Amino acid sequence: TCSLGDACGRDVGVTSGENLLLQIGGAGVTKHQAQSSCPNLRDVERQCASDGCTVLADNMQGRSCADYCASSGYTCIAAWEEVNEDCNVKMTLTCEESGIQT
Repeated sequence: TCSLGDACGRDVGVTSGENLLLQIGGAGVTKHQAQSSCPNLRDVERQCASDGCTVLADNMQGRSCADYCASSGYTCIAAWEEVNEDCNVKMTLTCEESGIQT
């Protein structure tokens, strides 16, 4: 596993559950500006940062971080496949990727 701050490598053939770890920001917000809270997020299983903008989102089967964020008026900053329904990173995804399906 790798931490949120690491540049995590991509694994081939990793199965995806229904959860993804996502970092969210407001429309047009850069990664460094995403320090304010992110209210009204749906399907949040766990908050993974004190600002509420990095979350373990549920019901993500076939959905990308970009899809999830757009549905609440936010922008995807980063996305990761999580290890075991926790805030630990298994692999890095782009904001447009949904979890890898096998």
